[in-house]
Amino acid sequence: MRTIGMSDYTVGEDCFDELPAALAEYGAKKVAIIGGKRAQAAALPGIEAALEGTDVEILETRVYGTNSTRANIAKVVNSPACQEADVLIACGGGKALDTVKTAAIELKKIVFTVPTICSNCSAATAIAVVYNDDGSLEGYSYPNRPAHIFINPKIIAEAPAEYFWAGVGDALSKQPEVEYATSAGNLEHTAGLGLALAHTCSEPLFTYGVQGLKDVRQDLSSEAVKQIALDIVVNTGYVSNLTNQNDYYYNSSVAHAFYNATCSIPREGSYLHGEVVSLGVLVLFAYTGDTENLERYAAFNKQMGLPVTLEQVGLTEGDIPALCEFAHATNEWKQGNPEPFTDEKFAAAIKAVCGELARKIAADGEGSTKLVTVNVLGAADDADADAVARAIANSPLVKTAIFGHDANWGRVAAAAGKCGVPFDQRTVDIDFMGVPVCRAGLTVPMDEDDMLRRFEATEIGITVDLHSGDAHTRVWTCDLTHDYVTINGDYRT
Repeated sequence: MRTIGMSDYTVGEDCFDELPAALAEYGAKKVAIIGGKRAQAAALPGIEAALEGTDVEILETRVYGTNSTRANIAKVVNSPACQEADVLIACGGGKALDTVKTAAIELKKIVFTVPTICSNCSAATAIAVVYNDDGSLEGYSYPNRPAHIFINPKIIAEAPAEYFWAGVGDALSKQPEVEYATSAGNLEHTAGLGLALAHTCSEPLFTYGVQGLKDVRQDLSSEAVKQIALDIVVNTGYVSNLTNQNDYYYNSSVAHAFYNATCSIPREGSYLHGEVVSLGVLVLFAYTGDTENLERYAAFNKQMGLPVTLEQVGLTEGDIPALCEFAHATNEWKQGNPEPFTDEKFAAAIKAVCGELARKIAADGEGSTKLVTVNVLGAADDADADAVARAIANSPLVKTAIFGHDANWGRVAAAAGKCGVPFDQRTVDIDFMGVPVCRAGLTVPMDEDDMLRRFEATEIGITVDLHSGDAHTRVWTCDLTHDYVTINGDYRT
């Protein structure tokens, strides 16, 4: 037997007007309101106004904490007001909603949700993420789906824009993850319905995402904001419920395995769930060999300011082995749909995203005519290799020399020499496109006509060997042209 229930939802700036009738459906007379401090400040006035003059009593307004941990869940469970309430009204983002939803399992309570930010689909789902106290992933809980969702575009538009931005990033994963996880076929009705609805999730993001983010940054409640909120909360939320059942799991895949693994990597900075998931989507497309969608979604990520490189989420290629190891503990890896995941393909996919997208970003530089690959060999350590390569790649003199078809190794050496990395200039070798132009710090004669012919290529390679150790790296950049100056000089901000 299978019983499928979906959340009711009310959308609009007057959505709380429906709250008394929604509570009456369940015979609810007592409510407790739980959420983040900022979320309650945004939602509570509207909720209180809607309940004024009714026979519904607000027993408590409670700030849940800052993460959906067992400790915060226990505080809700142990609250006398929450125990007495007929309905728990959860306000906030995913972590607040997941805390209340998980607590409601033990309390056996009905949950209404008020997403004050649309950073994910938690407001509609029968799944919740639980974290350890250190921020790493503990796992998932499986509550009942919320009974009713109240979506107020004005509240969402006036929330910090970064959460809307990250919500788009998270929603980008739903369609491709479900499509991949179900690709073996032979789906029963509910899963097939989830797949059919999953096909509707990405296009609204491509259509309204950029405008919606612009509007949110101006605190403007608009049609674009409403459409994105509905897509994130309702479309992806309903898909989650249909693709996550006791006897199958198609709700997430490689993108979330990547995200969940990153939670266990210590690093500086903090990164929002959807921010990292959006990069995981690119890893998914690299994993499946879907170059067309990899390029399409990467272009949209760039347009939205979402990450397209490991460095943008505080990671490096050196973290890939650990990412593979931590991914093994994720639900997505254990489910392994449509087939078991492998370390080799996962690592190769992450590397492919790093390499191919870095190349495309560099090649797409404003006004550029050449893609330039800077290889640094023989550095004392990885940090030195990276510093030297970036100094060369970012040097305006090197970039203009490339545009001028000039194998000016002196500019390359000067950029390396002033970056702060110690090395012996008397041991440095430099090549342009495989042609030696410097050996042991001295000029090597070359055929100028041959070099000019090589510069006709669209890709230029520079290799620098410091002979100081075994570390090496590669960085991509582009040339610096007249068009760059024109593009950036012909408009005023």
